[in-house]
Amino acid sequence: MRRILGTYIWGTMILAVILLGCSGEFQARNSLRLGSEETLSPLPGDPSFKREIKVTTVEELTSALALAEPGDDIIIGPGSYEIEGNVMIARAGTSEEPIRLRAAMAGDALLEMNPGSSPTEGFVVRAPYWILENLVIRGSCIPGDHSKCENAVHIRGEADHLIVRNNTMTEFNSMIRGSGSGVSGSPYKFANDVLLANNRLYNSSARDTSGNVNFIDVSGGARWTFRRNFLYDFSKNLGDKTSYGISLRGNSRDAVFESNLVACSRYLASGTRVGLSLGGDGLSLSQSCENMNCSTEHTNGTVRNNIVIGCSDAGIYLNKANNTLVIQNTLVGTEGIHVRDSEATARVINNLVSGSIWASNKGGIIMNTGNQIREGEDLFNNYLAGDFKLTQKGESDMDTTTRDPAALHDYCGQVRTATTEVGAIEYGTATSSSCLDELLGFYQAF
Repeated sequence: MRRILGTYIWGTMILAVILLGCSGEFQARNSLRLGSEETLSPLPGDPSFKREIKVTTVEELTSALALAEPGDDIIIGPGSYEIEGNVMIARAGTSEEPIRLRAAMAGDALLEMNPGSSPTEGFVVRAPYWILENLVIRGSCIPGDHSKCENAVHIRGEADHLIVRNNTMTEFNSMIRGSGSGVSGSPYKFANDVLLANNRLYNSSARDTSGNVNFIDVSGGARWTFRRNFLYDFSKNLGDKTSYGISLRGNSRDAVFESNLVACSRYLASGTRVGLSLGGDGLSLSQSCENMNCSTEHTNGTVRNNIVIGCSDAGIYLNKANNTLVIQNTLVGTEGIHVRDSEATARVINNLVSGSIWASNKGGIIMNTGNQIREGEDLFNNYLAGDFKLTQKGESDMDTTTRDPAALHDYCGQVRTATTEVGAIEYGTATSSSCLDELLGFYQAF
């Protein structure tokens, strides 16, 4: 493994292309953080790290990871790095002293993952209390064969309390994968209490693979939180040609999908694309599920304040997902909210939905209230360009509803008024205009 030779200026130019296309100079990734941190179950504050370790070569990076101790802050220097094969993270941090791997500034370090002779899983995390932050991770597979660029980050069962935030990941089949660890024939352990926040995930072309192309693909685990991530252009050319933005399954439980922005088909022609899913396409191999039980894919999930646009299939898809709360989401240009299988039950409250709210079993939707079913394209100035300001027709036609205690804040972190609009955004506050301007500027920057 080696560091790519070249000047920092060259590395910065590459990063500008990755992060902004050709639209201008690099912008820090914390532009993803719409709204205040306090109002949306804030990210944990950065603890005090007791040892700072600066690395400028791949060899120094792998050595620092192999010898990491609780409280280490491993900082990758500016530039571009070529890494062949997988990078193991197996040294445990603690709740008081986690271990952090980061670039000093968002986007400083470009990590090119070269699979070599076997599929790459990027960073394989097998230890608790780590933070991965400010990185750009790109898969390096030849066009026409993407089967070896599987994951940027693979979260194994030992990786409890992992935080992955403020990163850009691109050119992988599944940017982030979560799966269990254990011994064949016995129940696997799955990671719990994982936070994925403020990450940007996208591909520049449809994947030439028949395997899963789910940008975040997680089996098992409890209390995972997916917050303020921006996902777009997930697609594959082979197999069933069906892709998911976020898919969580495997008898997982207590997940929160909150304030994510998902554009299923932004620059790439659409295949079959599903935005957010509890249950995905299901699992049948028992060891892929908690307690070797795949009869239920998820229990007690919350899907709140998300914006999902341009999906050829469901914007929100629940498959064998029991007791899910789907509240205050905006779905435009999708097939709506689908609740499938006899195990699935959902409370669907105060959503703006294009398509339909549909269940395959009569008792699947146990509450359906305050929702507006409408195609929605004429409600917004230009939702495909990230402009969610209301048109004149939108101002007159957007439904209002009673605020629910389970969604006191909106997508931007604004406090909802007692009478609020349906969907992810509260339009009636003093800060709503600035929030919408920020959302538009952020969306068009990439």
